[in-house]
Amino acid sequence: MNIRKRCRRFILASKDKQFYFYVLYCADQTLYGGFTTDLTARLATHNAGKGAKYTRVRKRQPLKMIYAEKWSTKSLAMSAEYHFKRLSRSAKEAFLLEQGVADVKSNGFVLVNRIPEEATIVNPTITNETEEI
Repeated sequence: MNIRKRCRRFILASKDKQFYFYVLYCADQTLYGGFTTDLTARLATHNAGKGAKYTRVRKRQPLKMIYAEKWSTKSLAMSAEYHFKRLSRSAKEAFLLEQGVADVKSNGFVLVNRIPEEATIVNPTITNETEEI
């Protein structure tokens, strides 16, 4: 199969997918950032001890998903993950506070839509409303 056919297949297959960068709050009070196409399944995988090596450690479980960003492409979501992982703890907390996560220990959750044509912020912890950007 030539490269054009493979690329076209990939583009068509990923057109309907949603790509997410997410942040987990661990039981040992650390923050973990990751990438997925299914937030619910990924959180279940992490809590079952079958996720990333970092989250498999028992002292870090259970995990809570406190933040997620929806992106239009895999590369953008993975780029967001990469940049988050390079931040210090205080910079990560400042980023989350700026995005609307008031307290990482609470049961709140913030989902930010980074797809330009659908740009909305859903923040059930603060207003339970959707705000247009």
